[in-house]
Amino acid sequence: MRVLWPIAIGVLIIGIDFRLNAPDVLADPLGWVLVAIGAWLLAARGASLLALVAGPLSAAGVFLSYRIALVDSVTGVEVTTCAPDAYCVEQLRYDDLGSLRALALLGAVLAGGAALAWIVHILRTEVGDVTKQAQLRRQLRFLEVLVPLVWSLPVVILATMAVVSGDGYDPVWDEHLELVSYARFAVMIWLAITLFVFADRYPRPERRPA
Repeated sequence: MRVLWPIAIGVLIIGIDFRLNAPDVLADPLGWVLVAIGAWLLAARGASLLALVAGPLSAAGVFLSYRIALVDSVTGVEVTTCAPDAYCVEQLRYDDLGSLRALALLGAVLAGGAALAWIVHILRTEVGDVTKQAQLRRQLRFLEVLVPLVWSLPVVILATMAVVSGDGYDPVWDEHLELVSYARFAVMIWLAITLFVFADRYPRPERRPA
């Protein structure tokens, strides 16, 4: 089912944040366009429209301004001048996003997460013989939950807190949130691989009649 290839490639683009300093080379809007195209070919019209909504909203995170900061290597705290007895290094640090961009990313992850979960549900329950490929469909069942829970929910929480409080939203997670960012990446890689495998198992869509 080659209609899944654009979706799988789009998921990879969305899941991988590959930056040359400020710009994300694998821009998320392109990924969402591919997801929308694949969903439309799969006859998942609602999911396709949600992906199209996520596309322009996700552009809020394509370009991130940054600065070179002087950081105490022991405490990790940004300083203006290095104390005589301290050792400091220069680090690239991204600036926080304002409330408007945080709100846009919130909308993108809500619409995009819903689109991906919808597509996974359709593949698991409506494509091919649902009594076959049990292991593959079990993975789809897990991903139907993990995409909104692990990929979407952390951004929803942090972006909402940023908008409500008026504080900036940190677009690049590190320190205590680094494990969460790894988990989000792992879920998207797992989803992309599963879509490629599913495409290989089912060469053409076999949707149930309405």
